[in-house]
Amino acid sequence: MHKLMQFFYRFSLYFTAVIAGILLAMSMVCMYGYKEYLSGGNYALGNVAVILLAVALGVLLVMLYRKMQGTGQKATVILFLSIILLQIGFLVFVSHPMSISDPARVQNEALQMVKTQHGQMNTKDEYFQRYSNNHFMLVFFYYYYKLLFRIGITHVVIPNIVLNIFCVDIGIYITYRTAKRLRGIGFANWVLLLFLLCPTIYVWLTTVYTNTISFPFVMAVLYLALWLRHENLTVKNIIKCILLGLMMAVGYWIRPTTILPILAMILFAAVQFFKDPIFVKSGDRRYVNPKWNLLHKASGRRNTIVKAVLVVAVFAVTFTACGKLVDRHVNSDQVTGSFPVTHWLMMGLNQKSYGGYAREDEAYTESFPTKDMKTRADITRAKGRLHQLGLIGVVRQMGTKMLRVWAMGDDDSLPKASYASDFPVLYEYVMGKDCGAAVIYTQAFRVCIFAFLLFCVIRQIRRRDCEEMFLFTLTFLGAVMFFILWEANRKYNICFMGVYLMLMAEGGRYASAKAEESGDRIVFAKLTRKKAAVSVGVLCLGATILIQIPLLRSHQRILDKRYYQSRNFPDAVPISYVTNKTPKLVEQTLQKGQYATKDQWNILVISFGLDGVDLSSTKEEYEVSLISREDGKYLYRGKIAPCNLTEKRQLRIYVTGKKKVTEEGYLLRMKHIGSEYHMLPTVNKFPDLDPYPYGELSIDGKQTKFDLNMRLLYSGGKQ
Repeated sequence: MHKLMQFFYRFSLYFTAVIAGILLAMSMVCMYGYKEYLSGGNYALGNVAVILLAVALGVLLVMLYRKMQGTGQKATVILFLSIILLQIGFLVFVSHPMSISDPARVQNEALQMVKTQHGQMNTKDEYFQRYSNNHFMLVFFYYYYKLLFRIGITHVVIPNIVLNIFCVDIGIYITYRTAKRLRGIGFANWVLLLFLLCPTIYVWLTTVYTNTISFPFVMAVLYLALWLRHENLTVKNIIKCILLGLMMAVGYWIRPTTILPILAMILFAAVQFFKDPIFVKSGDRRYVNPKWNLLHKASGRRNTIVKAVLVVAVFAVTFTACGKLVDRHVNSDQVTGSFPVTHWLMMGLNQKSYGGYAREDEAYTESFPTKDMKTRADITRAKGRLHQLGLIGVVRQMGTKMLRVWAMGDDDSLPKASYASDFPVLYEYVMGKDCGAAVIYTQAFRVCIFAFLLFCVIRQIRRRDCEEMFLFTLTFLGAVMFFILWEANRKYNICFMGVYLMLMAEGGRYASAKAEESGDRIVFAKLTRKKAAVSVGVLCLGATILIQIPLLRSHQRILDKRYYQSRNFPDAVPISYVTNKTPKLVEQTLQKGQYATKDQWNILVISFGLDGVDLSSTKEEYEVSLISREDGKYLYRGKIAPCNLTEKRQLRIYVTGKKKVTEEGYLLRMKHIGSEYHMLPTVNKFPDLDPYPYGELSIDGKQTKFDLNMRLLYSGGKQ
């Protein structure tokens, strides 16, 4: 067993080194995915800028590591406060909160459970029929909102963001405690500094979901596992065993990927359990250390087994209790359409969606009535895709998914975190049209993550001893391998950011030590090591800036500047969802909160749903008018038909002429003409989660709390 564990240990490290090297190479050349944010789509020059900035950033980080080693509790407080203030500043000046996609569905249903459904989930909702893995999260939000309502808080958007910041920051704190226990307070402050510089802890504050809420549970499992590793069975440590079992069970119910650190913990414990005894030298001979023989072999192993049994018992009890809690609010007898695990494995083989979400795959699985039939159908389709891909195709698909989930530095925040109105002053420079510099920084930081992570793994290989960092290495390796097989979603790695930043921090420690050792061999004839490092960093940073100048010229890029944007299309429903009939007159007010103060927008985009319409034969029309509410002036007036819509089922109205800045806003009027009714305007599905003054939507003269699904853009005068 000892030889088997040693083989597993060595194989895991070498395999992780290969994975980290591949991800490092991918992160250095993946600016193709961001070419629309660069002038002329010049992603090749963008890759050069990323590499140069990564070198400069890497040099800076190594120097900062040395500075952090002399810091103490005061620096800890300053770094934590800086992180919190930057998070708040990001929400105020960069990206306003907005619930989207799955989070909005879960939160809206939880609100309805509090308001009208007496704590019971609507089992007729297709989303919750399909995704039973979100039932526990739904119940969690139900109790959270119930508490808020009891203390008089009925608008939940801001409390959602507070909850998100709390979970992220608790995860950061647990990571800090882990680093402090392993390497001391100087190393822990170094980890906090990396969190401060990491874009991931800011860009997803606007979306409250399992990706962020499970983060502290992942880190708590790893922290408690390391703490209990060599401890005796005291009352204090028994409490920690109970906490570990609780964190494992609740974390798994919140997000099943919490199983990855749990499995890593089990494998790490197995390697430690069967590792070599500690030898001491006496002349030319080696003997087993009597201290190890007494403590580790006998009582140490016995304590490990007792602690493991206690953790498993608590896990089993808590896991069962969580299931019973869900059953109180979900009638499982009526949930018959749950998707099997094979659905996500099958979807991960979809070439067209690059292994990501595909509506056609969702519809395919949903078309089978029972879970057993869904499983067999998904396996059949997955086998067909494997045969079609072949060996080379499978390898290419795996690489594509690794790039999407891990190598791209924005973690899917650019398209997802921008669904808001009245965009803040810095939005354009971080997440909007002029975000090229921010994208280059996020990608350069991702390059540094994998470079230092690779250093960390190389250090573990050279030490030939299973130490604490191997637990984080196993967790990272498990996460990468899991998402190679699973559906590829670029925000799925967020809950593991503490894991890869710990590895990055250890790699930075190793890089700093090696730089000190080899400093005398640096080819800078008349420069000290410090001056040489500064020179390299400044040269690379200067070259990066020179390269960015032509890349960031906004007038050459193709994106429209956003002033207002409602929810993304998956969260919009046809207007008949609101009225249960076909309305003839739709009127939407556009208040000042929906557009910039300068009134510099010239495109209005309205989203429609097409009910199986044949564009060549329909005679359906809308008379569309955009009117100033202050002076009654028509800014646009015309008739539109399905043939006027874009491929994305959108109507783009170009507003010509100079608009008067008005406090009263505008009125969008859409009057249906004809007996046919296939072209349906869409509305936002979750009005209770809207934190902004969208305006008012009137349908056939009756006010509603919904709003049309639309955007206000500025194209620089181009049409």
